[in-house]
Amino acid sequence: MKLNNFSKVLIVGANFKNKGAQSMLFITTDELKKQNPNCEVYFATRENLNVDEYIFKKIYYSLDSKRIAIGKNVIFNIIRCMVKDIVKWMLGRGNNLFKYKEITGLIKDIDLIIDVSGFNLGEKWTASEQENYLANIRLAKAYNIPMILMPQSFGGFNYSDDKKYLLKEIQELLTYPKVVFAREEQGYRDLVGKFGLTNVVLSTDMVLQTKETNISNIYRILPVLDLPKVEEGAVAIIPHTQCFRY
Repeated sequence: MKLNNFSKVLIVGANFKNKGAQSMLFITTDELKKQNPNCEVYFATRENLNVDEYIFKKIYYSLDSKRIAIGKNVIFNIIRCMVKDIVKWMLGRGNNLFKYKEITGLIKDIDLIIDVSGFNLGEKWTASEQENYLANIRLAKAYNIPMILMPQSFGGFNYSDDKKYLLKEIQELLTYPKVVFAREEQGYRDLVGKFGLTNVVLSTDMVLQTKETNISNIYRILPVLDLPKVEEGAVAIIPHTQCFRY
């Protein structure tokens, strides 16, 4: 998908805890830099990371900080955010004091928001986790920022009674992104059939679509790659902890 006229891009839905999510962050950054080498890329996260070796910049991004930026119950959410951060600081679990202000200060300058979540919307997730996901769209909508949901899984949507209110929110909010890429046919059918969305496109995982990555578009300090020689016609099997878990 060709993009233009963007100078500051916010990538949401990625993390460094999961190699797939990290790969999607890297690939998206690379593609953005290929299309616009001068663009600034911001990685939205709550993780306590040092990203100095990477091209992208880190921005603190929690549900509370999103709600504050959107303008929803601002005083209440600031107080709640501060209490949480003070408790974490006292327990030695990081220092996020006043970091909620980062997204509020940046969001007005963002030209594009790209969501690279793998799977966060559907009946298996808690209401809180899904509200956190939908808050990304609320934020984009509040500031009239174009948004794209990159290939990800959706559904099922057979919600229990306490989560059925989410159906209306999903139907209203998912009409906003320019494109919603669904990576499975069932997810595509759910979004189109259940919610009547017309902005949904069936697409395989973007990691699988990537043919070549320019790591200089990702790293400021290029890593030393120690790759094994791969014989022609060989197949690589890379074990993942989830394989053993499930």
